[in-house]
Amino acid sequence: MRRIISNTHNAYRLYRSRRAWLPMMKDIFSGNYKLSLTTMLILAVTLIYLISPVDLLPDFIPLLGWTDDGAAIYFLVRQFKKEHMRYITHKAGTRQ
Repeated sequence: MRRIISNTHNAYRLYRSRRAWLPMMKDIFSGNYKLSLTTMLILAVTLIYLISPVDLLPDFIPLLGWTDDGAAIYFLVRQFKKEHMRYITHKAGTRQ
């Protein structure tokens, strides 16, 4: 139960730091910062999985069908949290 609360809190903190995402996105698109290979792979796999009509658990099964989609989003949010921390470290290193 603590892990679920902790993961929910992590997702909420990531949501609260959304204002910090805009500079990160600007730096990514301008070429000043590159996403890690892991983040790019997780992002691509998650987007393909969510768009794809093929699921491990069919979505027409109430609640149970959405757990696989939720797990994919969970891993993406967790990776973006790590990437955001990496970005903050990168920005602190470039300012010195």
